[in-house]
Amino acid sequence: LFGLMNLLYLLEREPKLAHRLLSLARCEEQMFPFAVVGFNFTGTVLQVLRDGKIFHEINSRNSVYEVCNDLYAAIYYKFLLTWKNNMYTIIKFGSVRQEIEKQVRKNPMECITAYRKYQGEQKARDLCEDEDVVTPMDLKST
Repeated sequence: LFGLMNLLYLLEREPKLAHRLLSLARCEEQMFPFAVVGFNFTGTVLQVLRDGKIFHEINSRNSVYEVCNDLYAAIYYKFLLTWKNNMYTIIKFGSVRQEIEKQVRKNPMECITAYRKYQGEQKARDLCEDEDVVTPMDLKST
């Protein structure tokens, strides 16, 4: 059930990220099962929660739900960058998932911070009316 809530949160609160992920999931060269991958990342969020490494963030924001969903989105963002930039295919999913889980469990706040930076860049991009502006995010995704 928590996995479904994570997916719903991603689709409702982060539609641009969700769209990028779904587009990549459907890409013939790099496709992956979007929901199944998401359920794996829900497991990672639960492990981090059990590890106690996000308690400070939970207490400062006074919301387990928001912090866990932000971490979920952050993990999926990290996956997007890794998957797309390395041109991985489904054959590599197991090792990619393990590496991401290892990094996130070691320092979940680093993952959340990188995701917040992406969100800030995305907001700045949305405010910009000139579509010819190139942001650091554009350079990474090419």
